[in-house]
Amino acid sequence: MAEEARRIVAALDGRLERIIEGVGCDVHVRDEIMTVRNGLVDLGRLLAGEGNESNGTEAVTREKGARRSKIKTMSAEVVADNPYSRLMALKRMGIVKDYERIRGFTVAVVGIGGVGSVAAEMLTRCGIGKLILFDYDKVELANMNRLFFRPEHSGLSKVDAARRTLEQINPDVEFEAFNYDITSTEKFEHFLDRIRRGSLDSERPVDLVLSCVDNYGARQAINTACNELGQTWIESGVSEDAVSGHIQLMKPGVLAFFSCAPPLVV
Repeated sequence: MAEEARRIVAALDGRLERIIEGVGCDVHVRDEIMTVRNGLVDLGRLLAGEGNESNGTEAVTREKGARRSKIKTMSAEVVADNPYSRLMALKRMGIVKDYERIRGFTVAVVGIGGVGSVAAEMLTRCGIGKLILFDYDKVELANMNRLFFRPEHSGLSKVDAARRTLEQINPDVEFEAFNYDITSTEKFEHFLDRIRRGSLDSERPVDLVLSCVDNYGARQAINTACNELGQTWIESGVSEDAVSGHIQLMKPGVLAFFSCAPPLVV
């Protein structure tokens, strides 16, 4: 019975993934489908742990039990259960004037790999208002050496697995996740639209785009979109031998375009 249930869950999960890919620009519909899909994944984990309390059901229970409730207002009170107390200390030290403003910002992270996963995690822990995640790849066991993904995420899209992990780290952050190749003709317009109207109120552009991709074509797609919209973005990359890299600020109309001054490491 349990084996048959797991087979059905896996089949439904596959169908939902195909539906997600074909939904298009309707973010709210995608979110509803993702909620259903995440529930199926949790059900699959419970079934996989049937009869083995030491590593299955208990693990899922611990994972769900660890998720805190949302916090409406950031507090500087130094107590053990305040996840923002050490961040708000930056105000007391005079480093920032109004740390709470971070909750009004939206950042798009393109590429959830070695660089993008760390950037997304740190922004989430810092309490950014909204993150929009883009990647077309799936999680593999080969990713376990350096990314925040876990073995049970293997086979999921990187953006879906990242969203699940990040929502558990900080439920105050709003997320959008898109599993597609931004260089494809049919998806580029949607990518452009989410940068143009991806703010928390869905009426303004995002505040920043982080390019964390690993190929020249994707960088050029980001460059084209940001130039068209006048969008500030930051380009980054790591060399193949992983001992060097680069970070480059791009401000259309103010600083050189990516195509005019490409980095030495791409």
